[in-house]
Amino acid sequence: MDSSGNTTLTPHEFPPSAPAVSEGLAIRLESCEISAWQDLCAAAPAAFAQAHGLGIERIETVVMTRCATIPFTHFNCVMNLGLTAPATQQQLAATLAQYRHHAIKSFTFYHVPFSKPRELPDWFRCRDFELTGGWDRIYRRG
Repeated sequence: MDSSGNTTLTPHEFPPSAPAVSEGLAIRLESCEISAWQDLCAAAPAAFAQAHGLGIERIETVVMTRCATIPFTHFNCVMNLGLTAPATQQQLAATLAQYRHHAIKSFTFYHVPFSKPRELPDWFRCRDFELTGGWDRIYRRG
């Protein structure tokens, strides 16, 4: 806390050396995120979804969002590559191909410390992706 009694947050290293949550909780949190995006896409009026290229796709166990007209991270991201099952080079290639197919040039991969295989960050770097800190999940134990 600072002198005013406010809680202060400090930047953390990425990727973190010690995960803040267990692997099981990380999977549950990401599953909630995926469910929320599935609901959002299902609730969108068909005309809106078509006009904006809004959708959610699966490549085996991998879930990815896409929206051609909203250039924001969450609308164009791969959510769970390597989290519930080890990622493969083929899955990574397939996700990249899907974004190319939909003419989406800017997209993100969510990556958590439990993602497998351990070489996954190297696979990203080999394709000129950069690992950066980002969207932390804030949750309440209950």
